Amino acid sequence: MVGLSTAGGAGSDAVHAAHWAAYGLGGDVWNPRDAILGAAHYLAANGGVDPARLDRALRRYNNDVRYVSAVRDYAAMMAADPRAFIGLHAWPVEYRTVAGDIPLDPGYASMTRIPVAEWPASHPEVPGAR
Repeated sequence: MVGLSTAGGAGSDAVHAAHWAAYGLGGDVWNPRDAILGAAHYLAANGGVDPARLDRALRRYNNDVRYVSAVRDYAAMMAADPRAFIGLHAWPVEYRTVAGDIPLDPGYASMTRIPVAEWPASHPEVPGAR
């Protein structure tokens, strides 16, 4: 998924501009390859190359133990079956809002904000958009 985060991050990894300037290696935040390299550079710079410090580096990226656990679980899944990323890449994404869960189309991208109350009203055919 590519979009603007509510916290001001941009690109597929929702990177803040200051972090991208420091760790993006001059790449394009909207380019998936560049975003992956930038995230790897950020994690490495924050101790992620040391297995004993990887959790700390992940928490610096997203300070939530559930995020760290999820990243570790996905990494273990892909280590066990390198083709697993294919299924994860195509996994449907739902955006939780006060108006209900909104399923996003594969490859969803938006450079502009969409008011939550307007989207379900304009997409009555989408199950779960309430």
